[in-house]
Amino acid sequence: MLYMRVICLVMMLTMVCRAQEPAPEKIEQAIAKGVAGIYALQNDEGHWESQPPPAGKVEANNNANEGQWGGTTAMALYALLSCGEKPNDPKLAKAIDLLHTKPITGTYAVALKCLVWLHLPQTPEVKKSLNRDARLLASMSNRHSTGVPVWDYGPVTGKFTYSLSRTQYATLGLWAAGEIGYEMNIDAWRALEKTWELGQQPDGGWKYRLPADLKGGALDHITVCMTAAAIASLYITQDYTKGDYYAGARGNATSIPIEKGLEWLAKNFKERVAVDKEFPREFPYAQLYALERVGLASGLRRFGDNDWYAVGSTWLLKKQTSKGTWSESWGPLPNTAWALLFLQRGRTPVAFSKLDYSNAITETKNALWNQRPRDVANVTQWLTRSLERELRWQIVRTDAGLASLLESPILYLSGDQAIEFKPEDKKLLKEYIENGGLMLAHADVSKDAFSRSIMSLGTDLFPSYEWRELPETHPIWTNQNYKREAMKGRVSIKALSNGVRELMILLPTGDLARVWQLRNSNQRTEAWETAANILSYATDKTTFYSRGYSWLVDDTATPTTKTTKTVTVGQLKYPGNWNPEPQALAQLSKYAKTKGVEIKSQAIEMGQPIENINLLLINGTVEFQFDDPARKAIADYAEKGGTVLFENSGGLGGFVTSAESEISKIFGQNINLIPAKHPMYGTDLKIEYRPFNIMSIGNLSGPAIRGIEKDGRVIAMLSREDLSAGWLGIPTDGIVGYKPASARALMTQILSSLKK
Repeated sequence: MLYMRVICLVMMLTMVCRAQEPAPEKIEQAIAKGVAGIYALQNDEGHWESQPPPAGKVEANNNANEGQWGGTTAMALYALLSCGEKPNDPKLAKAIDLLHTKPITGTYAVALKCLVWLHLPQTPEVKKSLNRDARLLASMSNRHSTGVPVWDYGPVTGKFTYSLSRTQYATLGLWAAGEIGYEMNIDAWRALEKTWELGQQPDGGWKYRLPADLKGGALDHITVCMTAAAIASLYITQDYTKGDYYAGARGNATSIPIEKGLEWLAKNFKERVAVDKEFPREFPYAQLYALERVGLASGLRRFGDNDWYAVGSTWLLKKQTSKGTWSESWGPLPNTAWALLFLQRGRTPVAFSKLDYSNAITETKNALWNQRPRDVANVTQWLTRSLERELRWQIVRTDAGLASLLESPILYLSGDQAIEFKPEDKKLLKEYIENGGLMLAHADVSKDAFSRSIMSLGTDLFPSYEWRELPETHPIWTNQNYKREAMKGRVSIKALSNGVRELMILLPTGDLARVWQLRNSNQRTEAWETAANILSYATDKTTFYSRGYSWLVDDTATPTTKTTKTVTVGQLKYPGNWNPEPQALAQLSKYAKTKGVEIKSQAIEMGQPIENINLLLINGTVEFQFDDPARKAIADYAEKGGTVLFENSGGLGGFVTSAESEISKIFGQNINLIPAKHPMYGTDLKIEYRPFNIMSIGNLSGPAIRGIEKDGRVIAMLSREDLSAGWLGIPTDGIVGYKPASARALMTQILSSLKK
C-alpha cells in the first residue's frame, strides 16, 4: 500500500539528473539471451530439476535445499512466462505438467508455483492446482512466540525454525493466489502485516529474523535484500488490511514502517546495490528482484536520488555471461531468473503516471494528491488481467521534468480541494499535453471545488477550447471494449479537446477512485470499465511503450544520415483553429532529419506576403473562410513556384468542406486523387492507416492525397485524412488518418520531392 508522508525525501527528484542506462535495444538483447540461457539448462525430461522427485514424506525443516524440489522448475517457468514466453509453447508443457502432478511441498517451491499459476490461463485445472497450493502454503505457517505467523522451509516436522526470507516468499505466493481468486481471512492478513512491522529495526531496515531471536548469527545482518522484501510484503498486506480505511478520502495516506524502510533504502542504495563487493547475507540478484518489486508496488522511479532500474540494468548487462546466464553461484538458473525478472518487469509499459503535485501548487495544504493510495495501482492491476498484458503505474512530480511525465500516455491527478498550479508548473503541464499526453483528473468524494479548479486550469492552458460533457457518440464510449449502453451505471466525463483529440478529461462525480481503492471489481463495474476505455482511447487499444521507447522521435542519438535537402515550411495563421497540434512539425522535423531532410518552419501571418518557403501548410479542424486578399496571396505564391497543403487535422470536423471550397476559389478548379505511382511518393513508400480510419472509411491502400497539377508539378494538395497527429506520433483512438510511421514517412517524401 502506498503511504508517503515523506515522499519528497524519498524521491529527491529536484536534485538529480536522469541516470544513464543501457539503450532499450541492448536490454531486449540481454533478455533474449537470458531466455535462451534458461532453455539451454532445461533437461531432456522437459524440466529444470537435477534430481528425481522425492519419495515419501519430506523432512523440509532446517534445510534450504531439501524439500524445495520443483522450485527450480517453477522459478524457470516464472521467469520465462514473465518475459513473454507462451504458456501453450510445447517446450513448457512437461514442466507445467510437473507442477500440476508432482509432490512439491517446500515453502519457496510452492510460493513460486503460485506465481506460475498467476501467469497461466485460468483453466479449471490451473484453478484446482492454485487452490491446493495456496491452502498448503497457508497451512505451513507457524506461530512465533510473539503470536505472529512465520514460515520455515516447509511443513515443520521437527525443531521449529523460521526466517523472514521464507516468510516473504510465502507472502508473495499467497498474494499471487489472491490475485486469481484464493481468499484468505482478513485476520490472517492483519497477523502477517504484524509480522513485518515487528521485524523492522530502529534504523528502518530488516534482518532475517525478528528482533526477539537475534543472537549475532549468520542471519543477524540488515540487508537491502531483506529490507526490500519486507517493504514489498507490507505493500501486499496493507492492500488487504488498510484498503478500506482510505476509501473515505481521509487525507494523504501514510505508513511509518514503509516510509522508514524507503528512507533506509535511499540511504544505503549506492553502497550496497549493483556493486562488486560482498556483504553478509546480501545476494545481489535476489536483491535486484526484491528492489524491482518495491519499485513496481510503490510506483517510485527512484529511491532517493537512485534510479533503481538504470543502476540495476547497467550492472546486469555487464555481468551477463556469453551463455546468456548470470553467475554460477547457487547454480546459474536462480540468478538468471532473478536477473530476467528485474530486466523485464522493470521495463513494463507505464499505463498511468500519478502526479504528486505537492511541490507544484501555491497552497500546499491543498495538496491532497494521495488520499486513495492504491486507486491507480489497483486499476493498473485490473487492466493487466483484463488485457492479458503486463502494465504498471508510477508516481511523478513536475520537478522531475518533461521526460519523466512523458513516460506514460496518461497523467492522473486527484484531490478534493481547489488547486492552483505555479506558473512554471502550468507551463510544464501544457508541454506534456501538447507533446501528446492526456491529463486525467478525478474529484475525490465528488468535491466540486477540485473540479472547478481543474476546469479553470484547462481554460487557462487552452483558452481557445471549451469544456463539454463527453457526448455518447464519442469513441471513448462507442469504440472500446466496454460500450456505454451496456454499462450498469452512468459515468459523467467532462473533456477539453483541440478538435483532434481529448487534451484533458475530468471525472467530476461518481467517486470512481473509491471503487478502485476498494479493489472490488464486481461492484460498480462501470468504474473499472471507464478507466479501461480511457486508457484504450489514449493508446489506440494496444500501443504501449516499454521503458526507453516513446511515441515521440528519439533525437538523442547522433544522426547517421547526411542532410541532402533543406526545405522551409510556412504554417499559415488564419482566424480559426490553425495550429491544433503545436508540436507536430517539431516531431516531423526530428524524424525527417534522420532521413536526410532538414525542415525549417515558421508561422506566416494572414495577409503578409508568402515568400521564401517551399511549402505553405494550412492545418485545421473546423470550418473557416479566407477573404479575397488572402486567396490572392496564396494564388500568387503558388504561381511563383510554391506548393500549398491543406491538412484536415484529426480527420474529422468541417475543415475539409471549407478547404475544398477555398481551393476551388483560389485555383479555379477541383482537386483529384494523386495516383499512388506519382513521382512525389517515391518508389518504396509503405502506407498504413489507423484502425479508426479503417472502421470509418474503409481500408485504403496507398496514400490518399488529393491535388492540382500545373506545368508538371503539384501546386496544391489536400489531405482529408489526418497527418499532424501522425507527425506528433500519438496512438490516440478516434482519429481518421495515417499511422504515425506512415504520416512521417509520407510527408518527408513529399517534402524531399519539392523543387528548391
